[in-house]
Amino acid sequence: MTVISKIWYFVTGRIGQFRRLRRALEGVSDVVWVDCPSLGEFEEARPVIMRMRAIDPKLRFLVTFYSPSGYRNASGDPAADWVFRTPIDTLCNAKRFLDIVRPVKAIIAVDEYWLNLLHELRRRNIDTYLISARFVPGMRYFKKPGFLYRDMFRRCFSRIYLKDAKSLKLLEGIGVANAEVAGDPRMDRMKALVDEDWRDEVVEKWLRGGKAFIAGSTHREDDPLVAALAEVCPEGKFIIVPHEVDDCRISRLRSGLRCSSALYSSFGEGDEEARVLIVDTVGKLSRIYRYGFAAYVGGAIGGNPHNVIEPASYGCPVTFGPNIGKYCHCGNLVDCGAGRVVRTPAELLSWYRELAGSAEALRKASEAAVTYCAGGLGAAARIADGILKG
Repeated sequence: MTVISKIWYFVTGRIGQFRRLRRALEGVSDVVWVDCPSLGEFEEARPVIMRMRAIDPKLRFLVTFYSPSGYRNASGDPAADWVFRTPIDTLCNAKRFLDIVRPVKAIIAVDEYWLNLLHELRRRNIDTYLISARFVPGMRYFKKPGFLYRDMFRRCFSRIYLKDAKSLKLLEGIGVANAEVAGDPRMDRMKALVDEDWRDEVVEKWLRGGKAFIAGSTHREDDPLVAALAEVCPEGKFIIVPHEVDDCRISRLRSGLRCSSALYSSFGEGDEEARVLIVDTVGKLSRIYRYGFAAYVGGAIGGNPHNVIEPASYGCPVTFGPNIGKYCHCGNLVDCGAGRVVRTPAELLSWYRELAGSAEALRKASEAAVTYCAGGLGAAARIADGILKG
């Protein structure tokens, strides 16, 4: 999706939303509002929602997204009773939104801080929880101009559930006492997907019983690395799952490849011989990683890394660009031997050959990935139980 189309959907999607929201929630009670910036944050909130549903079936869940992509891709997900767009954060909108929804609790996923909405939740004495959060030194919250946010953390959240102990120490340093370390609920979400009995006929027909190197959530900045790797490794097969799958993006990706490729959406006779399979549909990546022996996760060259826990949960050693910032899993996977930072095609090729050329090296890295992910299980239960006890 282009920038122009994203802006178009952002604006037009909110026209008439309060009317639609009022119609959807008329006569409904026990609503829990869950706000997510985009789809990745929803994946972190999802296992918490499902745990809360299992414990208290009368609860209904309204999930809102700031981004158009999150809204489109989560619509129809069984975790959400309703999916809407996050209202623009004005005081008028905050009051109108909460008058309609009347939530019994509010959950903010990861890092979505709308000050008017948060202060209005506090004024109405609605328990509000921040989940799956992580902080690193240098964030604006820990600098002098960030006093509004420091006050927000102390007063607007009933409880803050953090991913790691370093985040807790930082919050305690600015006087935030209502926080605890709970871990990352994505670990629980991925464990459920790994255990799921799921197969893909197209991928299996193309692979013929083998394994592929998978490049997931790739951006334009990632393409040269992946294309160079596929070009110089004729013995391998490669699955590329771009972050955006519009026609222009797919056409540009294919034109940059110097080896044969096939599209998932139009896979047919003769495509089994293609060296690269481009998955040009949305929503399959978290399950397709099961067909990989190693993975490259995009985003961390020109921006932020996407979900590295998805491939690691299947035992795929994972590599990514250098801009890992506050994303703790990247550094932790590197430390335990299951991850690698790469900056150039030569570095990616070296890592690929290290794993593809040694069954023992691949086994150790794969076991390290699985062990790391298994050590993080249980976060969803800790968070959901804490919210329900309130």
